[in-house]
Amino acid sequence: MVNATNDTLKVTDQLMDRIREAAARAGASEFMGLLASRAGSPVVAEMYALDADPSPTHAVAMPLEIATRLRRLKDSGLVPRGLVHGHGRGGVFHSETDIATTSRLLPALAHPSFEAPAWMARPPTVSAPDEATLTMPDGQVLTFSLVGPEIPGADATEASEWTRVETSFGPAWQVPQVTLDGAHLYLAAGRVSLRLGIPEGARLVCSGNAAPVRVARVWSLVVNLYGELYAECLVVYDLVGHCLTERRRCEVEIVAAQGRDCGWDGDGRLPSVEGVAPSPTPRRPSGRRILAKLGL
Repeated sequence: MVNATNDTLKVTDQLMDRIREAAARAGASEFMGLLASRAGSPVVAEMYALDADPSPTHAVAMPLEIATRLRRLKDSGLVPRGLVHGHGRGGVFHSETDIATTSRLLPALAHPSFEAPAWMARPPTVSAPDEATLTMPDGQVLTFSLVGPEIPGADATEASEWTRVETSFGPAWQVPQVTLDGAHLYLAAGRVSLRLGIPEGARLVCSGNAAPVRVARVWSLVVNLYGELYAECLVVYDLVGHCLTERRRCEVEIVAAQGRDCGWDGDGRLPSVEGVAPSPTPRRPSGRRILAKLGL
């Protein structure tokens, strides 16, 4: 779940060294790159340089180049977090061209970063004698339903219900997770865990409903030849398929690199759990995707 005030751009010290080295190599010219992190991690740890046409006043990357880099980034298990570009010997700020470029490109990078607001966090719930729900970090509500054995000669199934419902409370906060051991379904989130008994002969079906409200944050970082930094956060709101954006200046926090950052490693898809038949990922209204003419 996303915190409403978490605008700070967190960058590893190793990546910041690479960014400043890139600015030094570019000299008086500008450069451009994609910022990325591991799925579920708030720390930006990678930069993919773009083959841009550089000059002392601008760096232009073609849409096909951006699309190619995004595919390679995804293949590497990373998610885009924003853009970085250099200002050569100039000051660090967002020019009118920078504002126009980031307003066009950043919303297209937001999709993998969408999360539900913190107030939407919910513990796992038994919603019916044969049904339970779990809210994922991106706000998607997963519904687990029991389907009883088929009735011979009829297009119907027998009624079914959980054979056991056990609730436990732990001291440590847990990210939403699903476990199935054949006879039991385990759901956990926050400090609540559920253990649900599956009756013999019943099938378990999983379906999902997308969140009506989601928020994503993507960043634009500017660095010059002297190592000076300037960053802005673009907050992207997805309100039932309608997109709104808000631009904010933000701080840059440099943190020690710690290898593969821990965190929920989901990407908005239904979890793949052996024995659970997932429904297709629910489609939201077509206006949800903002492609910025990248051809994705």
